[in-house]
Amino acid sequence: MPRDDNKNTKMLNLRVIAPQKVILDLQVKEIIAPAREGEFGVLTGHISFYTPLDCGLLGFRIEDKFNYYFLERGVAEIYNDKVNILVEDAYPIEELKEDKLLSERKHLLEKLSTLDSLSD
Repeated sequence: MPRDDNKNTKMLNLRVIAPQKVILDLQVKEIIAPAREGEFGVLTGHISFYTPLDCGLLGFRIEDKFNYYFLERGVAEIYNDKVNILVEDAYPIEELKEDKLLSERKHLLEKLSTLDSLSD
């Protein structure tokens, strides 16, 4: 859940990078991202860590407004108020089209099928 803390004036540097381009390079107040074990949030002063990311929504707060991007699989690095997110691709949710959603659904169903076969 986003935190409402206007006293924190330090900012995080958020970079979202895909193989062919830098998608975002912003100063933000807060980040919420989809890790494989569940969502995590980052504010300034957070401990350093790496984590794999699942497909899902990346939320980041600039001033008092949250913005959202859909992330494809990737990894996040948090270090010294810098958040580097390396992903296959990312899209502003406003730009998501039905064909992209259907493609992602197909991928998730294939992943689920693979997991089911591993448990047998």
